[in-house]
Amino acid sequence: MSVSKPVEIPQNVLDRAPQINLSRRGILKGLAIGTVFPIVNGCVSLEQTDGFLANMSNNVWSELKQQSKLSTDKQLNNYVMGTWSRLVKGTPKAQEQWDVAIFDEDTVNAFVMPGNRVGVYRGITELSENSDQLSTVLGHEVGHSV
Repeated sequence: MSVSKPVEIPQNVLDRAPQINLSRRGILKGLAIGTVFPIVNGCVSLEQTDGFLANMSNNVWSELKQQSKLSTDKQLNNYVMGTWSRLVKGTPKAQEQWDVAIFDEDTVNAFVMPGNRVGVYRGITELSENSDQLSTVLGHEVGHSV
């Protein structure tokens, strides 16, 4: 599918955009949780954007998993993955491969990235009182990808 009219960002808009200095890790985390958005300058077709985003997502996901502490808590991992397994069965993407990572951080968040990658922070599991609440959070994230 291609876009009939290319999207162009006027230079004056780019000039007025705030300049934010982030570390490489800050940019990666921001991309992962959706608080930093890449700006593509010039004319880009949807096919080019999809390929660009898929490649960037793959790189960010790999680096995020390498640079962040992943949970080694078997009980926590089993809880999240058990909740995930029950939830994903009811989605249109049930037959697709998913990569779920549980990050050992206090952050109260979860996120989804292109390519069926889901990140869950320990902090959101501690705030959730039961698997129904956690599945609500995870279901919300899956909703972004369907």
